[in-house]
Amino acid sequence: MALLSLLCAAIPGVGFSLLLMLIAFARGNRILLYTGMAALLYHLSRYYYVLDLSLLFLYKSTLLLGCGLLLLGLRWWLLRTSAEAGQTS
Repeated sequence: MALLSLLCAAIPGVGFSLLLMLIAFARGNRILLYTGMAALLYHLSRYYYVLDLSLLFLYKSTLLLGCGLLLLGLRWWLLRTSAEAGQTS
């Protein structure tokens, strides 16, 4: 989570959204989790349209691709650890 926050620190609001999702996951609150997901999608979309660089510079597209891959990796890890926790209990 810290790695994801550091890599996506250039995008305002991502840290808040990730924190909201982490709290929701820890408490098992689906509504709060969906709110965090919506906030994350909003902030990533807003960043994409507000950034004044074209895609030719590859900075914006690489940053968004990196954040997307990290989010997919985090999802995979959370699913794996929750499945392992379910098997051991």
